[in-house]
Amino acid sequence: MGLAVVGVVAGAAALAFWYDSSGARGTPIRVAYAGPVTGPSARDGVAGLRAVELIFEQVNAEGGIAGRPLALDVYDDQNQVELAVANAPVIADQAETVAVIGHNYSTLSIAAGRIYQERGIPAISSAATHVAVTRDNPWYFRTIFNDRAQGRFIVLYLKEVLALERVGLIHGSDAYGAYLAQVIDETAPELGLSLAGAWEFEPDGPQLDSRLDQIVAQVMGQVGLEALVLAMQPGPGVKLVKRLRDASFEGVILVSDALASQAFAEGFRDFPQERYRPGAYTDGIYASTPFLFDAVGKRAGVFLQDYLARYGEAPVWYSAFAADAAGALVEGLRRANLSPRADSIESDRQALRDALASIGPLDPLDGVTGPTWFDALGDAEKPVSMGRFLSGEIVSAFGQLRLLPGVTRADEIDERYDPNRVVTLGNRVFYRTDVARVGVLAGRFGALDFESGTFELDFNIWFRHQGDRDVEDVMFTNAAEPIVLGEPQEERIEGKDHYRRYSVRGLFRADTIDAGYGHHSLALNLHHRNRTRDDLVFAIDTVGMNLGRERSREDRIARGRKLLGHGGNWTLADLVFYETAVDEHAMGHPSYLSGPTSGRPFSQLTIGAIVRPQSNLRGLLPQAWQRGLLVVGLVGTFLLLVLRDHGSARLRWLLQTVFAFLVLLAAEPLLGDRLRAVAEPYQLNRVARVFDLLWWAVPAVLVNLAVTRFIWQPAEQKSGRPVPTLLRYTVAFVIYLLAVFGAIAFVYDYRLTGLLATSGMVAMIIGLAVQLNITNLFAGVALNLERPFRVGDWVMIHGRTPDPSDSVTGKVIDINWRTTRLQTADDTQIVIPNGIISEKTITNFMQPHEMSRFELFFTVDQSVALDRVVEVMKTALKSLCEGVEAPVISDPAPSVRIQKATENGVQYVVRYRILPSRISPNEARHRVNEAVVRGLRDAGIELAYPRRRVREEHAPPIE
Repeated sequence: MGLAVVGVVAGAAALAFWYDSSGARGTPIRVAYAGPVTGPSARDGVAGLRAVELIFEQVNAEGGIAGRPLALDVYDDQNQVELAVANAPVIADQAETVAVIGHNYSTLSIAAGRIYQERGIPAISSAATHVAVTRDNPWYFRTIFNDRAQGRFIVLYLKEVLALERVGLIHGSDAYGAYLAQVIDETAPELGLSLAGAWEFEPDGPQLDSRLDQIVAQVMGQVGLEALVLAMQPGPGVKLVKRLRDASFEGVILVSDALASQAFAEGFRDFPQERYRPGAYTDGIYASTPFLFDAVGKRAGVFLQDYLARYGEAPVWYSAFAADAAGALVEGLRRANLSPRADSIESDRQALRDALASIGPLDPLDGVTGPTWFDALGDAEKPVSMGRFLSGEIVSAFGQLRLLPGVTRADEIDERYDPNRVVTLGNRVFYRTDVARVGVLAGRFGALDFESGTFELDFNIWFRHQGDRDVEDVMFTNAAEPIVLGEPQEERIEGKDHYRRYSVRGLFRADTIDAGYGHHSLALNLHHRNRTRDDLVFAIDTVGMNLGRERSREDRIARGRKLLGHGGNWTLADLVFYETAVDEHAMGHPSYLSGPTSGRPFSQLTIGAIVRPQSNLRGLLPQAWQRGLLVVGLVGTFLLLVLRDHGSARLRWLLQTVFAFLVLLAAEPLLGDRLRAVAEPYQLNRVARVFDLLWWAVPAVLVNLAVTRFIWQPAEQKSGRPVPTLLRYTVAFVIYLLAVFGAIAFVYDYRLTGLLATSGMVAMIIGLAVQLNITNLFAGVALNLERPFRVGDWVMIHGRTPDPSDSVTGKVIDINWRTTRLQTADDTQIVIPNGIISEKTITNFMQPHEMSRFELFFTVDQSVALDRVVEVMKTALKSLCEGVEAPVISDPAPSVRIQKATENGVQYVVRYRILPSRISPNEARHRVNEAVVRGLRDAGIELAYPRRRVREEHAPPIE
């Protein structure tokens, strides 16, 4: 029997293994990654490399490109032009390499790009922003904006959002800094921004330090200088910012995207002030950044979680754009339809380049950083975000300028936009959007009910923003009941910055986001009631929640356990937080009647946790081991089935146990993860339920086999006599019964009393073995499974009809395996064997509701007016419904009805309801009888009595 069960599980495991065996198996498609894997900028380069690896792994797991897996070759350029130029021919000469992802710096991309163009190999950069990277090079693409767009955006932001008039510019003489400075210098007069001064330095010059000292001295001598724009690489940027801070420069500092990097932020860590207070040098600095993870869409949120799970630390913007570069390359490979022949590399590269160029605005890719497509120059139309350093991290600035795609003039916008927030720059139209940072600190999870899909949560939520336009007027879209924030628990205003904290408690719907097989999600989903995403974007306050500084996944989960509070028997598996656009029906709003869609886009914030049961064995095996261990379990189970009569019985049992658990541990996550793509959540829950039952059934079978092979068989061999069949069956019955009750209690979350208590069960088995009271035993089991009554219920145990004279009425005070105890209204205990109860009819006065209805019958002479009798009885009953300790329930009120007319009089039925937990049925009957009889007598009405007919006969005459 045990091998049969294991065989069934093995069959399910084989199905899971077959379902998961669809990975790529053909000739690899090789791609080169060129970037700084070592050296000063290694952190940024490795972040991009990991993102590409992650995307390739996911593509390969789904079958690759037409069955061919993607292979990645890494070429380290250390952000040095010489190494990039040296590596480029090597990459191009590889006969199997179809494309390049890289480089990080524009100077390297420009130099190596000439070689890629000459050799005819397409390249995609995720970080090089100089316009010359793609200009006059049809073989080069990029997934990030170019420096012209960035430079013009910086000037626009200084003028329109920060409202500054006089700024200075400091830049390097390299191609990146020089071009960005040129764009800023050309754009400033166009917008009426005064460029008070421009200072240039050689990044690699021998007099760099003295030149920076000279620049700082000149800057501090400027009168009325409101801000400085820094366009340079991280190395000189760290030195310059430290000098500016040490000189107490009080103006605004805004840096370009090259300084919106880990290399720049970490460059201050060795200074004492930074060690004492992270962000001492960088706090308040504005950064023109390609991407920010605190206000991103759902796809970016999923990428963030996948990256954290794979590498144990959070991604940066280099990772996001590298992921989009890899995604664009994958789409190009799918469109190119490459040839598997080894001599087709030139045609394959040409086909891939043409496929990349075909990714246009009409069919963009849904990338991590938003829609990704290429224009005629190979550039991606990507927005520029403005971040701000806080505690060493870059977070979204409170004010953003969002590019309106497809709009070239301000008069082209429709009614949904506020004209006062529209800003134009050339043929581009921007819209001013507010950003509010939102954080959550949970106090307690409770009432987790994943069958009904709800949970309770106590939490604090806070908002940090600029201005006071009802930012906190939010709605929780997954709230089971409406929630109003009410008055803030704490409020603080510093200049334009507002902070408010609220305490909230509510019932929410669970599993609103995909948690993965065997897990559940507990999340908060909220957006503003009226302000759309064009006007207001919610950002995760990662710094305020202490999630940004700790970059490892373990640290984030440790922080999350503090944020999410106590969750009972559930443990935190992962954190989920992202911002995304959700469309809700406009419901006829005039501003959206003529728009492109009938929905209103809101910025919805999702903050929550992925949880799993603490005792759950799912996830015990690392994902990389699952398939291998599944093969071991399957092969071992098959051999045991074939060789069932060979070898030691004890050894076979041990191997059975090991292989069965390997199959269960490995097959469930493999099958569950494969089904996630095609099955509905409720179907996955059913699969999980089946495996939950198997986790009780298989161990029960194995334990029963262990008793047979380690106890019964040695005992028979030693004594020479067979073990009594009754004893075998009794022990087996106990084992399987315990497994059944365990499944009922833990799988179906059904509470059992009496029989589930371990001591009670052991006592029951001993009593059964000694007394052989099988009838009472099985009756007790049936009573506990069917639960016709519970401890505390008032019941009547009677025959076919509930006749009080032939029944027992009392309160259930105990239910065990043999007997049930009742306490009657006169404080006596009655012990009834369960076997007798099983043959009787049971009336439970407290189910399905605690309130129970009773009837009493009274007969009154027909000569009394019907209405008068009814009125008198109702008045008597009404007196029983008054007061706190009233014996009769007033709602619904007692009723009096005419039952029937008899020869003795008119019969009336009195119906009333009581709470048996408050008063016993017998006592209530007494009180009602007393009240009705007294009321009738006081009214001069007597109850009817049986009438006799007397027949008078004449006696015979006396003789």
